[in-house]
Amino acid sequence: MGRNFGLPAEFLVKEQPPQWTIETALALTMLHDVRVRPGNVGAALEKMAPIWEAMTRFDVSRAEWHPYWETPPLASAEPETVKASLYLHPATNGRTGKALLVVSNLSQEHSLSAQVSLDLDRLGIRPARARDALTGESLSSEGGRILISLEPLRMRLVWVE
Repeated sequence: MGRNFGLPAEFLVKEQPPQWTIETALALTMLHDVRVRPGNVGAALEKMAPIWEAMTRFDVSRAEWHPYWETPPLASAEPETVKASLYLHPATNGRTGKALLVVSNLSQEHSLSAQVSLDLDRLGIRPARARDALTGESLSSEGGRILISLEPLRMRLVWVE
């Protein structure tokens, strides 16, 4: 996957609830480093603003992008319907690394508890503490494994440092 020059790529969504919503689009697009463009200044903008803010705080424009299909993966997820891509600021000058994960449940039917396993040595993150980047909620993490609950066709941003 190439890197875009200029403005980041955006995905246009014409919502048709309940099957097709901005949340559904985010579960698919964010895994591929593409944001959803809000079509108006109402609810769609309110959904996107916290995501933009978290991505700006993390400085994704200067981070390395590591998609879920990378081999070997820096992050892998279970069950099979869950995928995880990430932005990485590697460890430098004695400072630990940090990662912003996009974790998506691509199942159309099942809410589930997922486990994301991180390659902490390659990420350069020690110890690894995980929290939801949008809500600040601490997530259960131990030894490079993060437990996360996901609704069907939804994504979560997870900040790890």
